[in-house]
Amino acid sequence: SVFDGYVASFDSKFFYNHWRPYTAIRWAEHDGNPDTEADATWTNLHDHTYAFPSYPSAHGTVCGAAMTVLASVFGEERPFDMTIRAVDRSGPGSGLVEMDPPTRHFERFAQAADECALSRVYLGIHFRYDSEAGTALGRDVGGLAAAALPPRQAPGER
Repeated sequence: SVFDGYVASFDSKFFYNHWRPYTAIRWAEHDGNPDTEADATWTNLHDHTYAFPSYPSAHGTVCGAAMTVLASVFGEERPFDMTIRAVDRSGPGSGLVEMDPPTRHFERFAQAADECALSRVYLGIHFRYDSEAGTALGRDVGGLAAAALPPRQAPGER
């Protein structure tokens, strides 16, 4: 589902060809709304922007797809913890940022997918609607993948 999520996301990105916040905020005078003010100094928290369109969010799509498949195997209402001690600041070799707290608790898989997608909004890489559309697309992709899998029981269940 992750691979299919990337394919669906990037197919959509280049169909819609929508600008990212970095460009939209800096070049706001080109948005067709005379009341929008540009900020040529604005930058995101990720220290760079991507050279491909924003909509829909690939992170949202992939997280939505993966969490939908996991929910189909383990059940949606299955609490779990996820620990990530550090992440790259802005890509490989850019230095690490320690996570505080390093462990996140989720009550259900959909909650993790939503948080994953919104993390890109908080970084300034995506608009909220990019992330919401990506998560919805991912849930559709994950649903198709789960439907194609033979029924399985979660490990340890009978």
